[in-house]
Amino acid sequence: MIDIKDLKDKVEYNINKTDKTIIVPHNGVDCDAIASAIGLSLLARKYKKDSNIVMNDLSTSIDSSVVKIIETAKKDFGIINLNKYSSIASNDDGFILTDVNKNYLVSVKDYLTNPDNIIIIDHHDPDKNTVVSNYKYIDTSYSSASEIVTQLLCASKVKIPPQIANYLYAGIYLDTSSISRNIGKETLKTLQKLTECGAEPDVVSDLFAESLESLQKVNRLLEKIDSLKWKIAIVTASEDEEYVQSEIAKAADRALKTDVDASFVIGRLESGEISISGRSKNTINIGSIMGELGGGGGPTSGATKIQNSNIEEAKQALTRVLRPSYSIVKSCDNKEK
Repeated sequence: MIDIKDLKDKVEYNINKTDKTIIVPHNGVDCDAIASAIGLSLLARKYKKDSNIVMNDLSTSIDSSVVKIIETAKKDFGIINLNKYSSIASNDDGFILTDVNKNYLVSVKDYLTNPDNIIIIDHHDPDKNTVVSNYKYIDTSYSSASEIVTQLLCASKVKIPPQIANYLYAGIYLDTSSISRNIGKETLKTLQKLTECGAEPDVVSDLFAESLESLQKVNRLLEKIDSLKWKIAIVTASEDEEYVQSEIAKAADRALKTDVDASFVIGRLESGEISISGRSKNTINIGSIMGELGGGGGPTSGATKIQNSNIEEAKQALTRVLRPSYSIVKSCDNKEK
């Protein structure tokens, strides 16, 4: 587990020594990324230091739950795009990356030149593409970045307002599939603490309410389970239908609730890229598989994006990477029989 006291001391030191703090969630921001970023911005406020959250996603490309959070939070926190940051950037800026550690997944990668001014807080596996930093706080045993940041805020004696408690609860809710997997004792304690701070589970649940159109798109995806081998489900979308990342992720979550050990959903994003989202019940390491396809993640959840490809080519690439895992899953099945 991450040494939260050490993280607290390092964040406090870096916030106070740098010109301003730039908080960076991953591209294709989700609830965990934006919630943990807002929590870190709240921490910077404790030390009376300027901070900005830099994200460069179009509102049409992210989930409606994230849009709701951003629309409310931007009244109190500096949420800016890359162009705006470029106009105020300083060599003395400090960076905190949250819910991300890969350089190709952050909008400000060209500014990450000083390893002493970069802190990484994440729960995804690092690899050769991990941002160079002298202060990496990465641990896949955590459910989410929101869990880590909540513990950091508590250690720093920061009062968490009810609205931000809801955001952080939502971040954990998302990354645990509605608190149904990847939950440990510390996660439950963190959720309890957020509830004590005013988080309301019903409000959080309502935040994830889907539009009818989005629900129908996800349901159509789930009708397309076209490969089922040794309890690994592969769902492929129609070539002519476009999705936002969260819809593909939701389909992977729901496919995992069937009688499978792992699920993968392949679909085309509005950007033209092919997205693959994977989920596992710990039989195979999703982060490792996604890493071989140019993406990343943790043991039970991960994703990748593939450019200049189509659905069938992406499926073939995934199948090639998965093939060594088939024997693992098959072996587990045989032991059960």
